[in-house]
Amino acid sequence: DVFQHRVISLVEKRLLMRFLNFCLEDQETRAPILEEYLDRPFVDFLTSRKLTPQLQLFILHAIAFIEQEQLTVPSGDEQQISTADGMKRLEVYLSSLGRYGPTAFLCLDYGMSELPQAFCRLCAVWGGIYILRRSVESLLLNTETGSLEGVRTGNPSVLWARFCALGPGHRR
Repeated sequence: DVFQHRVISLVEKRLLMRFLNFCLEDQETRAPILEEYLDRPFVDFLTSRKLTPQLQLFILHAIAFIEQEQLTVPSGDEQQISTADGMKRLEVYLSSLGRYGPTAFLCLDYGMSELPQAFCRLCAVWGGIYILRRSVESLLLNTETGSLEGVRTGNPSVLWARFCALGPGHRR
């Protein structure tokens, strides 16, 4: 936790907390402040909020997950990440805090088997069915729309579904 660490000063912790609280405010409250920066680089907006260069690096790399290549303008059509995109990344991170533990990440304690378990639980929460130990023979598609209608499994049964998530070994 950055607030318990001594790598940044108390003043910087206060600035960071104020900025994160700003990010958590509803969009109508933030709109007048963000309006002039939405299409400008995210770094410009962070500078306007009087964040130190060290705090900007923490926010860009550790919270918004913006890589260094996205911060520099290459000699092409690509541009720096905009304030609108940067704020969306911050909102995703901040909305994930405390959802499955004290961090925004799903941390594995007992090996990789926890990851499929997490997806299985998420599927159940949203009313889905998680099927194991069945091979997929083919996907049944609607001939007119091309949308998924079901999945034919290894044994002669059809599982009817509107959506299906398959592993990378099931490509066309």
